[in-house]
Amino acid sequence: MNEVVPDIPDWMIKEDDPVLAEIAKRIEHLEIGINAQAPVDPKNPPDPKHPTDPTCTSHCLGHYVWEDKNGIKKSVQLHVIHAVDVIITDGKKVVVIERKQPPAMGKPCFPGGMLDPLDPARNGVETAEQAAIREAMEEVSIELKSKGIPVGKRIMNRPGDVRICAGNGLKTKYGVHDGDIFMVTTQPMLFHVDNVDALKLKPESDAKLAKKMEINDLRAGGHDSMGPDQYEMLMEAFGNRKRISKRLWNQQSDQGAGMAL
Repeated sequence: MNEVVPDIPDWMIKEDDPVLAEIAKRIEHLEIGINAQAPVDPKNPPDPKHPTDPTCTSHCLGHYVWEDKNGIKKSVQLHVIHAVDVIITDGKKVVVIERKQPPAMGKPCFPGGMLDPLDPARNGVETAEQAAIREAMEEVSIELKSKGIPVGKRIMNRPGDVRICAGNGLKTKYGVHDGDIFMVTTQPMLFHVDNVDALKLKPESDAKLAKKMEINDLRAGGHDSMGPDQYEMLMEAFGNRKRISKRLWNQQSDQGAGMAL
C-alpha cells in the first residue's frame, strides 16, 4: 500500500517556488548577532552568522515581489524567524513527536518551536536553552533539568519550512505581517535524561502524538523517515558517537551524570 502524502497547505511555500532561492541568497549576507545574555563557551566561541542564541526573535530580509500560485504578483516582506529543536535522549532512545500539521506532519520529528521575546515590547529574547526547556514542557509535558548542549550550528537555510503568514498572529512577537513570507531557522539542543522509557509523555500544543524511539532505528530509516532537517540533526548528534559522547561526558560531569553511547 502506497504511503499517503498530505497535501501541502496554501500557507506553505512549495519546493519549486523561486522565493526559496531568494531567501537563501539574502541569508548569506545576514549577520543576526549574538544574544548578550547567552552563556559563552571560550573553547567554542559563537558564530555571529549562525549563532545558537540570536539577538532577537526574527530578522527581516527586505522587500520582494512574489508571484502566488494564481500568477498574481504581490509586494511582500521576507523574514527569518528563529526556533529550536529539542533532542531528549538517554543515549539509546529519543523523544519524538508527530505534528498536527506541516511541516513534518505524519513523520517523527523532534519537539520544538520559535523563540519567544522576554516581554511584549520584544526587549530581549529567550536563549535557545530557555526556549527548548519551555517547548519540551509545552509539547510533551517533560520538565528538563539537565544542561542543554547545542548540536552543530544554527541551521539557517531551511527550504522545507517556509510559510506565508496568514493573519497578524505573528506581528507582535516576530514583526511578521499578514501575507509576509518567512523561513524558520533552528538550533538543535540536546538534553540528557537518565531513562527515556521512564518519561511520561503527554502530547500538547501542535504535537498530535509523542513517543520514544530507538536512535538506531531512526538512523537506519534514512533521510525520508523523518521530517525536514530532522535526520540531519539526528546524525549530527549521534552520527559520530565518540565525538558526542566526549562532549556529553564533559558537560554532564558537573551534574554528576554521564551518558552511555
